[in-house]
Amino acid sequence: MDSLKDQKNVRMRAWRVAFGGNQLDGRFKLFGFVLAFLLIGGTFFAAMS
Repeated sequence: MDSLKDQKNVRMRAWRVAFGGNQLDGRFKLFGFVLAFLLIGGTFFAAMS
């Protein structure tokens, strides 16, 4: 990831801010995001049916 720090890509910068840190922190953040997405999406679709 050190080679990506000089890039001006906004998406990669947002990814590093959201899921950056060490590898374990990034995995927990990503897992939490996916879990929240599934829970909110599942609740939305259950309410619509």
